[in-house]
Amino acid sequence: MLVDVIRYHHAPHQTPATSEAYMITPAVAVADLVARTMGYAFTHPLSPEQCLEHPAWQLLLKRYKLSDWTPQSLLAHLQEQQEFLDQHVQHLSLPNPLQHNRRAL
Repeated sequence: MLVDVIRYHHAPHQTPATSEAYMITPAVAVADLVARTMGYAFTHPLSPEQCLEHPAWQLLLKRYKLSDWTPQSLLAHLQEQQEFLDQHVQHLSLPNPLQHNRRAL
């Protein structure tokens, strides 16, 4: 399943319906788009407009039956988490003392 998620998350509409990744790839694709919009891009940052134009949003809403949400409201909700995500990323970026000690041995 993970191979299919990696393979199809940039084109979730190509995920075969028989794949275990069928439901997951739109969510991973949207998560990648939002991360790139919020400043966590490894490559190719996106504007909110570019993010919202991607067809993965419609697949996500359809496959998860999210009738109470729009792409705009989901993006806004996720952007409200920016401070929490920034703290999390900063924590991940700090050196791990256990790894540092292992290298010294």
